[in-house]
Amino acid sequence: MKNIIIFDQKCLMCSKTVAFLTKRESGDFFEYVSYHSPKGVDLLKSLAIDFSYEQYIVYIKGDCKRVFKRSDAVIEIVADLGGWWSLARAALIIPKRVRDWAYNRVARNRKTLKYEESQES
Repeated sequence: MKNIIIFDQKCLMCSKTVAFLTKRESGDFFEYVSYHSPKGVDLLKSLAIDFSYEQYIVYIKGDCKRVFKRSDAVIEIVADLGGWWSLARAALIIPKRVRDWAYNRVARNRKTLKYEESQES
């Protein structure tokens, strides 16, 4: 079973992050699901996750046995890219409340961030 990343497809930063991950993942490791999609809504309901604020990413590993949110999700997703990326888990030494505070600051402002269009192929 693939690991599932539930994200805000309407958010440019989130979509760019998915593009970044897609280029770097080995094989078909992640499944990307918008939380606005029927599958996203059903998964969140089955996990009893309130997504009314739409301000955090959810990462589901395996058969819904391990669920990560906010900064824990980001760290786990990046680390699961393998190789040098696995060093991301070192960020877990930072207290969760500090990591989530920083994550929440970015999440609250993510839709106001501006991006230059790149000439990526």
